[in-house]
Amino acid sequence: MDSYRKAKAGLPHSPFATVLDVCEDNIPCPSMQGLFRYWNDLRGNRLMPVWSEFDPVEVPNVLPDILLYDALNNGDYFVSVVGNSCKNALQIPATPKSLREFMPPENYDDVKGRLDWVRDCEEPHLVSKTMEWREQEEEAIRKTVYTVLFLPFIHGRNDISHKIVNALHFRHDEQEKSEIGISSA
Repeated sequence: MDSYRKAKAGLPHSPFATVLDVCEDNIPCPSMQGLFRYWNDLRGNRLMPVWSEFDPVEVPNVLPDILLYDALNNGDYFVSVVGNSCKNALQIPATPKSLREFMPPENYDDVKGRLDWVRDCEEPHLVSKTMEWREQEEEAIRKTVYTVLFLPFIHGRNDISHKIVNALHFRHDEQEKSEIGISSA
């Protein structure tokens, strides 16, 4: 994907994010790999698949781990589906909302920039990110590393130009926890 390498420069820069080449070897879990293979199969020799071709029954294991964004023709985004794992891990509501209402202000520019890039380039995107927060009871900074796969679908109906599926994978094994400073005690 030479165009991907050229266009990566247009992605938002964050000290907490690492852009990865989109290939199955870089996708950290089987359910996300299955979603990527399914997306590629639907796409065939086209730039991306059409949303009406997507059948969630074909990828049931990844559904709890997805956020579904509607890319509106006016440049905004609407979060239309929040999987239960995302809701619980990110402590976010599962109710549909605009991206600005949904995303914490400190994350909005990064997420919107990545969604803009996926919409404009019409290519998948894979990023590994670190999320930090302060535990009030412990006065300690907690971290978790997660990977996000962005997959665009052409929609082209009414006020929605694209659907963008985000699949999130949170690292859970003990080695990864120790690498980022989380104790399992």
